[in-house]
Amino acid sequence: MKNITLLVDEDELEHLKWVLSMDVEISDKHLKEKLSLLARLKRAQTGNVDVGKTPIDQFNLSVRTVNALMFAVNDPVKTVGELIKKRPVDLLRMNNFGRRSLVEVQERLQDYGLALAIEKEKLP
Repeated sequence: MKNITLLVDEDELEHLKWVLSMDVEISDKHLKEKLSLLARLKRAQTGNVDVGKTPIDQFNLSVRTVNALMFAVNDPVKTVGELIKKRPVDLLRMNNFGRRSLVEVQERLQDYGLALAIEKEKLP
């Protein structure tokens, strides 16, 4: 896993804030761009924190989701770095981890510009 540090100068930070504050009707393309800018802004405001090393219980998830991840029988998840290596199907196989937990995890990861591992396509 590679760790990426985002450095943003004051001018870029102000520009990101301005773009995000604009209240205009936007298309899907512009919405994706705005969400991307929001994620960059959040990362910039958290400074040079390595999100991958963040303990899962400090990642603003519900208690139920944290417990399901941390106390999984076969492969417990202790950090965000371990979490992003998991596929959605891997998480759904954990006890007490359902679709709501999956959506919660995906939304939180998206806030930081991260995502779960991609499902491998079946070969013919």
